[in-house]
Amino acid sequence: MTVRADGITWTTQTSPANNQWYSVTWGGPTGQEKFVAVAASGTGNRIMTWSGQASTPAAPTINSITSGDSLLTVSFTAAANGGSPITNYKYSTNGVTYFALNPATTSSPFTISGLTNGTTYSVTIKAVNAIGDSAASNIVTGTPPTTTTTTAPTTTSSTTSPSSSSTTSSTTSPTTSTMTVAPNVTSPVNQSSGNAPSQTSTPSTSTTSTSPLTTTTTQATTPSTSTSSTSPLTTTTTQATRTSTDAPNSVSDIEDFINTTTENISVLAIEADTKEGAALIIDGNTVPVKVETTTTSTTMSYGDASLEVKCFDIDGNPIALSAEGRFTLQRGDVVSMNATGFAPGSKINAALFSDPVALGTVSTNDAGQATQQWGVPDTMTPGDHTLVFSGDLANVKNTVFGLRIVVDEQSLVSRIASNTWTRIIIALGIFVGLLIPANRRRRQTR
Repeated sequence: MTVRADGITWTTQTSPANNQWYSVTWGGPTGQEKFVAVAASGTGNRIMTWSGQASTPAAPTINSITSGDSLLTVSFTAAANGGSPITNYKYSTNGVTYFALNPATTSSPFTISGLTNGTTYSVTIKAVNAIGDSAASNIVTGTPPTTTTTTAPTTTSSTTSPSSSSTTSSTTSPTTSTMTVAPNVTSPVNQSSGNAPSQTSTPSTSTTSTSPLTTTTTQATTPSTSTSSTSPLTTTTTQATRTSTDAPNSVSDIEDFINTTTENISVLAIEADTKEGAALIIDGNTVPVKVETTTTSTTMSYGDASLEVKCFDIDGNPIALSAEGRFTLQRGDVVSMNATGFAPGSKINAALFSDPVALGTVSTNDAGQATQQWGVPDTMTPGDHTLVFSGDLANVKNTVFGLRIVVDEQSLVSRIASNTWTRIIIALGIFVGLLIPANRRRRQTR
């Protein structure tokens, strides 16, 4: 028996009957152990490597994101490959839908293009090997920068000679230049849960100023006297602020108003029909939403944000949910919304689909809260509809909450007319009831 310095015991076999193969662990990293097969003759020894059973890669780590014009560049660190080489990476800008890099790449960094400037994206990545995809990486947000256009003022100069009727004019054409705000770099944010990131990078801002239009005219009144005056041209621009009664009318305008498409609303409605009458989409993708109901309210929650909906009839009485968990409304009823956890100072837009009809807008306060009421239009078509609320949460942009409702046949005008006739009949009944005893008393006194 011989013991070598590497710790392996070699045994010499003296009989052909013992000419068998033996395996001895050589050692090595877990999953990559080497073995030695030893022959009794002392010749024909073999060394082989066993790679073990491969698995999906470990989750990579995003180190930073650099923004550019309509793009984000992602720098990352790869993790263990699970015993099978990493062949590509996938990315997501909303944590739901992932896209494989094309062409495939395994090195850092890579670029995500075709994005919208000024929009904040929550980026995660996954590593891919022959076994499958890794778990998602940490979430890091990035915002492609906005662009600023500056237009130089136009200057017109006119001079009239005292001894001639000729006039000389010169105009300097405006020049336009476009400047892209310098890209920003976003570092990763520590995540304590699977919710949206707790930090959002703020896109760079810029200021555009336009000088007043100046016109100089020199008019000679006598050969020895001239008058010169310069008056700036002042333009007053009023920026309209949308209120709860200022809403668009066309379908395309309403789609812009709620920042999604009619097709996405159809998906939202289908999802809501299977999920307690309520659903949520983020960047056009459905995501799970928590739904809680009482007899007269429905509350939709996502992360730290919640949106409670109650409804009231024209007399101010609360409307109860049906057995299916829906509000059955008549035209003229009131929808009341109470929102928390939205981005401070942001807007929440409300609309009814599928006609569609925009209801209006409300702005959140510094705490990200808002309360508003809207009336169901008398022009609303009876049937099933989706009540839509769109806005930015504190850490997630482009969210659209949907709640399925039913609009009844009766219109506001007919309801008011019906109520009016009911009140008239009651009043007449009371009047007659008071008149008969009075007539009886008169007869008795006679």
